[in-house]
Amino acid sequence: MVQVFNKYKFYLLFVGFVLLLWILNVDFESIDLRISGIMAFASFVAGGSSEGGGAFAFVPMTLWLKVHPVVAKFFSLMIQSVGMTAASIYIFCSKRVQLDINCIFRISIGGLLGALVCIFVLQGVFNAKQLKVFFVSLFLAFAIIISIFKLQNVRLVASVDKWDDYLILPAIGFVGGVVSNWIGNGIDIICYIVLVLYYRMDIRTATSMSIVLMAIQSVISFACFLMLGNLPEEVIGMWMSAVPIVVFGAPFGAYFVTRVSNELIASFLKFVIVLQFIAVYVVLDFSLSLYLLSVGTIVGALFLFFALYIVSPFRMKKAKF
Repeated sequence: MVQVFNKYKFYLLFVGFVLLLWILNVDFESIDLRISGIMAFASFVAGGSSEGGGAFAFVPMTLWLKVHPVVAKFFSLMIQSVGMTAASIYIFCSKRVQLDINCIFRISIGGLLGALVCIFVLQGVFNAKQLKVFFVSLFLAFAIIISIFKLQNVRLVASVDKWDDYLILPAIGFVGGVVSNWIGNGIDIICYIVLVLYYRMDIRTATSMSIVLMAIQSVISFACFLMLGNLPEEVIGMWMSAVPIVVFGAPFGAYFVTRVSNELIASFLKFVIVLQFIAVYVVLDFSLSLYLLSVGTIVGALFLFFALYIVSPFRMKKAKF
């Protein structure tokens, strides 16, 4: 028992700190058990895949609970700042996955800049509905590619020590930071796609990397929201309803990733992507332009991802397992 505590002490201290603050500030009359139930599963998805829990919860919240999409976006980033952070601390404590800290740092620098640009410059420029359709279609194309090439069997690690990586990694972080602040997630799945296809990173490692990156991005975004004071009033009660759930659910998902095969991780990710794609088609009122956007994105992304896959072997080196 002492050995377990020593190994996971930082995670346990984080959980204790979060729960203490929650108890001191919670208004039990504002707790929505429906939100708690949704996040019980969504937080597991967040820790077990490159899909953020808030993103997965977006569909039932907007379709079933009739939450406004903008409020759902705020909730997504706020709750991931707790759940993904808990999962990240667990990942570092468990030491079951070797993370590339330099890679995380470079991407996060771009993510910080992207978040600031989106919040202070680009907010409201693009249609959130179009962005959501674009990215679920992009993710579906990625699911098709990893099915075709069976990337779950890859046992390579990224070579991120070349000069151009100092441009590529912050650039994808910047795009991910912008997207995350538009729709509530994005840096996790975008970086996951690039790490797996272009850098041919092991799927288990890329999943854990995407969790850490989303945690950092969510904390940055939440801090900006607090400083600006632009949080919707109703989102606080929703957030408090989910906090004591996600500090356990997301790390449990991260534990799941370290215990199962790459094949199962890939299958789980594909299941989540397809489910989210179908749900978005159900939730949103599709026009002809949205259908064309979706089809065009899938076709274009398949060509792009195929090109990334073809180019990537020239940059790889064998992993030491």
